[in-house]
Amino acid sequence: MDFIHNNLFRVGGLDVFPNSAEMHYWRVERKYWPFCFKEIKDAGFKVISACVPWNLHEHVQGEFDFTGATEPRRDLLTFLKECRQVGFRVILKPGPWIGPDWQQGGLPEYIFADGSLAARGADGQPLHAVSRVGDKSFAPCYAHPEFIKHVKRYFTALVDAIRDQLFPNGNVFLIQLDDEVSHCLNGKPFSADYHEVVTQNLYPQYLRAKYKEIEKLNSIYLTDYKDFPECSPPQKLEVKTDRDLTKYFDWVDFKEKYIATYLVQLRKIFTELKVDVGFCTSLPWDTDFSAPANWPMLDKYAGFIGLQAHHPHAYYEVQRYVRYAAGVSKMAWATGLKAGAWSDAPDSMRRFHPVPEKAQQFLQLSAMAAGLRGANLQMLVEHDQWYDSPITFDGRRGKNWDFHKKLNEVLNDFDYFEAEKINNTAVVHYLPYTRYSYIDPEKPFDHVKDLSRRILPELCIDLGRLGLDYTVVDTALPESLEKHSVLVIPVGDYLDDAVAKYYEQLAIKGKHLIFYGITPTLDLLMRKSQVFSNAFGLRSAHHILVEQLSWNGLAFPGLTLGKLKYEEGAWLPLLKDDRGNVYAAKRQMGEGTVHFLGYDPSTGLVPQKRLLLSAILDDVGAQRPVQVAEPMVEAFVKKSAKHTFLFLVNPEENEHEAYRPAMQVATLSLDLKLLNMHPDSITFVNLLTGVKRSEPLSTVRSGVQFPIENQTVQMFEIVPDYGR
Repeated sequence: MDFIHNNLFRVGGLDVFPNSAEMHYWRVERKYWPFCFKEIKDAGFKVISACVPWNLHEHVQGEFDFTGATEPRRDLLTFLKECRQVGFRVILKPGPWIGPDWQQGGLPEYIFADGSLAARGADGQPLHAVSRVGDKSFAPCYAHPEFIKHVKRYFTALVDAIRDQLFPNGNVFLIQLDDEVSHCLNGKPFSADYHEVVTQNLYPQYLRAKYKEIEKLNSIYLTDYKDFPECSPPQKLEVKTDRDLTKYFDWVDFKEKYIATYLVQLRKIFTELKVDVGFCTSLPWDTDFSAPANWPMLDKYAGFIGLQAHHPHAYYEVQRYVRYAAGVSKMAWATGLKAGAWSDAPDSMRRFHPVPEKAQQFLQLSAMAAGLRGANLQMLVEHDQWYDSPITFDGRRGKNWDFHKKLNEVLNDFDYFEAEKINNTAVVHYLPYTRYSYIDPEKPFDHVKDLSRRILPELCIDLGRLGLDYTVVDTALPESLEKHSVLVIPVGDYLDDAVAKYYEQLAIKGKHLIFYGITPTLDLLMRKSQVFSNAFGLRSAHHILVEQLSWNGLAFPGLTLGKLKYEEGAWLPLLKDDRGNVYAAKRQMGEGTVHFLGYDPSTGLVPQKRLLLSAILDDVGAQRPVQVAEPMVEAFVKKSAKHTFLFLVNPEENEHEAYRPAMQVATLSLDLKLLNMHPDSITFVNLLTGVKRSEPLSTVRSGVQFPIENQTVQMFEIVPDYGR
């Protein structure tokens, strides 16, 4: 079922609004369902999502109850029927694991009775699932045939019970496979999975498929294995040479494929049961883009990837994740966007630690500013371990209900989901650098870790502050790069030769490449390679030091990464130290241009570095339809055929420090040519408050001032006025 169309869910030829309301039917008494449904509908939601706990419905091994025959809260069937009667579409989240907020994450205890189906840690011991409810449940071995057999039996019973409620006959149109898939939140490099099914079968098979002959593996690993079955996955980090990294990269690559294969198995169970719905999955929120997760692979094979956004105070991380989802997934959609908060003592927390309404609004609106198309609000209806939701467990209006109603009205009344960003710039994510950051060795390439964990995130912050509505793309998905004319690309000590040649072809064909880092001297197998240097006629010598740098008459201290060496005449030097060493240069190449920045280009709000970065972006024609003079306030524009939307974002959250005012005044200027507007004046309509203000063209060009509170987002429609 192809169910995504123009950033909306398409169900049976009809477009469905992609914001959904999560409600746990088994945690809300049935007598309150009608009241909850009414408030969900009145708030403008047309989709409800619900987790299905396996261990609740298989109350005795081999006996399933989805009708409430043994206990009323097991009546999933009636819940779905009543959702249908009210007019809701439904997203089901049957697991097998539904998250840490429920006993055993929904997994039945009998599965782990003898421990044989539990995933194993590097020490060989059964791996405990992460739990908020205090139980000592285990994470399953995703590849164990007996576990998959149990899951198939559960899914079969579920489908048999609710088949008439599944699309095309019913209202269930989307199924989420597992939740935050990561061995029950055990995602660290040596946490999982060391079950013998993996170590004795799957991992050796993976190595055989990759290297074909054991002699080739030995030549790379510098080992003397007789055959692949002798090869076991690494259990701890011991990196002494460059070559040692290869086996760890293989382990991470295997883990990515292992997770993808698990999700494919879950999807296959449903398709073999003739279930024709959409499928998605979610990944845990973590650094390094939720490694070990290959987003393009999962988006291709598991339906599509939804992200988790539960942290209103992690503005810049949310921005980066949403922009990555927009670059690689079929739709930038959040399987879980936090509304309210979890607690094992919600009454006390509601009284003493209430959830700030402002922070909740900021999370959703700022994610939308980054390009989020829709979200599953989790939880829209609170329950026994959740508080301060927009709807209470007994169906009354709670915090932020009015906000959600107004926002949904705006999104429904305008063609917002057809709106696209005005942007030709992408930041490139290179998975092998993320893998290095994920395994986290102390040596030999600290520079690569710095690229992934510090420079890339900080550079993304700078791009947003400079008015670029950038996207994050992935070399594993070449078409994502080719949609953009300006590419900001990290390069470190190693690089796949094929990727280096691909970068060369992109430049020749007319792309503008901005490299930052050092020129690679190794390929992915840690063998010497000059492919990148030969392609671009450039080399850099490691020189990691704070130097006094100069550009265009301006001087500033900067962290250098590598001195540039290049053929005279091909490259134009841009940035030097006081001894004449070059750390940034540019050249024409084919139809495109190449900049190489051998210093840390993230600005840290240093004015000179900000001016230099801005000049480089202008030089390559990076589109900036709206800019804000104040460096801490950001603005982004989305444009559809009929409407132009403006998001003004002030991410500062601390309003209590005397030296930091609670209110900023942002001076905003528009590039009317880029917006394809030729008006006499502009009216800004605040879509959430209805307040309008008109400004003459001279003011729009020089800068319109908007007061904006800390940690708030203002959403406007930009209306051009003619004939005045």
